[in-house]
Amino acid sequence: MMTWISSFVKFGNALFILPIVLLQFSEAEVSVWLLFNLIISLSLVADSGFGPTMIRAASYFYSGVDKVPHNIEQFKLRDPKTTGTNFNGLMILLNTYSSTYILLGFFSLIFLLTVGQFIVSNAINMVNPGNQLNIAYNVLVVRSLFWIQYIKWSSFIQGIDKVTDIKKAEAISETGKIIAMFIILLLGGRILELMLVDLLFSILIYFYSKYYVKKWFNRQGHNFISKLKFNGPLFKTLWPANWRFAGMQYGSFLTTNGTSVLVSQLNNPSLIASYLLTHKLILFIRQVSQTPLYANLPKIFQLMAKKNYKYLKSFCARNIVLGMGIQLTLLIGLLSFSEPIMSFFDIKTSLAPSSVMIIMALSIMLELHHGFHAQIYMGSNHVPFLLPGIVSGIFILGIGYNVISVYGLIGLVLTQFLVQLSFNNWYPVYLNLKLLNWEFGDYMKALFGLHTKKLSES
Repeated sequence: MMTWISSFVKFGNALFILPIVLLQFSEAEVSVWLLFNLIISLSLVADSGFGPTMIRAASYFYSGVDKVPHNIEQFKLRDPKTTGTNFNGLMILLNTYSSTYILLGFFSLIFLLTVGQFIVSNAINMVNPGNQLNIAYNVLVVRSLFWIQYIKWSSFIQGIDKVTDIKKAEAISETGKIIAMFIILLLGGRILELMLVDLLFSILIYFYSKYYVKKWFNRQGHNFISKLKFNGPLFKTLWPANWRFAGMQYGSFLTTNGTSVLVSQLNNPSLIASYLLTHKLILFIRQVSQTPLYANLPKIFQLMAKKNYKYLKSFCARNIVLGMGIQLTLLIGLLSFSEPIMSFFDIKTSLAPSSVMIIMALSIMLELHHGFHAQIYMGSNHVPFLLPGIVSGIFILGIGYNVISVYGLIGLVLTQFLVQLSFNNWYPVYLNLKLLNWEFGDYMKALFGLHTKKLSES
């Protein structure tokens, strides 16, 4: 529930701030604001897989294991018996990743000042004056650097099964940010002022998460001192999954947001704003819908560490059904009521045509489902989705670049849908069901509540 609340307010600008932006900003400024939000999502990509890897590793140490499995073979052969929390392993993990996150911050800076700058430059040039927006983008870069460092502490907190605490802190921080942005907009503020508010609250949540971790160790009777002490053997164990997950994240960004990057380079502010607005709302729905399973990933990883597949199957099936049901309901609501609501408030920026929205909705449904299975499977610390993600992203960008000028948005979203359907939408599902020894028929029965004796005993 706290993760839902956190997600709701974290993406609150899509619900509370965005309507005011749509009313007060020109279409060109709306395009810039939506692209800035797209660049902010690059912070997760710039994390390069370290955050999810830390969650998995911390979950293993928190469960009492002495060593994180190096690959899928070690995972299958590992003794599931565990003892109490491995505090030494947790501290070594945190210090090792503290060292790597310094380098990560440097590479992220280069990434945002090159790739990120390229994505937003076309939209910024359509707005006068552009100088203030360039300053706003630099503020965004600094904000992203703090947020990347926050991911390290937040991931550790989630790994020790304190998801509720960190999501509560995020909810409070994001609520304060929304209120501050709301006031700024009422006073006539523009994008620069909004980004300064975002920077302030990113700094605050970063320092809070760092303080929380140190206090948690103290409460457990351990004095944790943050050191730049790199542990080679541990990093060597985690790195294979880490770099594959990083590549998968880059590929995932291209498959999910590659269409937005292509649209942002068009010389049509109205079309850019229309597509980016639709894309943002659909991604918000996905974020809310994936919460039932994603909020419980530390628990899922602990069940996998103990190889408690009997309960794991039932637990995952319930959360997958809940997430898919939430997404279907919200997508139907978006398709049915978005245009009447926008017309009522006289918002001039429109959404994408209904045919485009339907294809985008189908795509996001399939992506949510295969994303659930990919996350569960990676609890084994094996990440086999690197090449499919990158190749799919390249195909979407390459084909989409040639299609958009001929067939427009409908051709672009169809390209994304068909590329994902050809492999990514089914391969993670296949791998995960195979890992859990879960027959497809039994899986479908579990989703529909028809639990069989075979499922309960497997």
